[in-house]
Amino acid sequence: MFINIRTAAAALLLFCCALPACAGEREESAARDIGTLIKEELSPEKISVTTSPEGKRAFIECTGARLSGIRVEKLVLDAEFSELPQKTAGSSYAEALSKAVTASRGEIRLLESDVNDYFAKGNSPGGFRQIAFDFTPAACNATGKYEMQLMFFSMEVDLRAKGRLEAKKDGLYLVDTELWAQGLKQPDKIVKEVTGRVNPILNFLKLPFPVELKKAEMTDKEAILTGYPHEKPKASCFWQYP
Repeated sequence: MFINIRTAAAALLLFCCALPACAGEREESAARDIGTLIKEELSPEKISVTTSPEGKRAFIECTGARLSGIRVEKLVLDAEFSELPQKTAGSSYAEALSKAVTASRGEIRLLESDVNDYFAKGNSPGGFRQIAFDFTPAACNATGKYEMQLMFFSMEVDLRAKGRLEAKKDGLYLVDTELWAQGLKQPDKIVKEVTGRVNPILNFLKLPFPVELKKAEMTDKEAILTGYPHEKPKASCFWQYP
């Protein structure tokens, strides 16, 4: 009887120890694979990925990620999955993440200075020059020069726009926009033509999965888009770069 009890106890101990090790391996590889994917797609200056103990949640924090070429001061992605997917040869890991996600929340902090630095380097959309944004709590203002195509010729005009920022599924848009050219307020047709060339200011298509952003708030220095991510989970596995 003594031998049987000892053998059973040893077998139980081995079984109990094997479960966390197995789960930990999956969570560790998921943290690494998610981090590597985001590093390749968004080129962040810093990134950390935390996976939860139950293996169904990932919490990602990035500093200096790039969306549409524009530096993002802070990016938080908080996602829940039916199960953290494993990377397999010959398949898209981003697609696997999108299929497995059951809920997601995010937050983006976008500095006015980073937006203006991007456009100051000559990255304006076709037809635009010297685009500059001015963030305020009440509105998002912009100025620039635009080459308008008229019936028989084109001419460059000074533009001034006033609107607000809104996060949609595929990107960050300037909406509810009023537009002035050479000091004259423009009709909706011209507003749609001009904003259609600028929008989306940020494209979300390179994010590893769809992210909910419910509210946009602005200060004189930054825009904060939030879907109210939850607190970071107690770490099961943690991956970071650098």
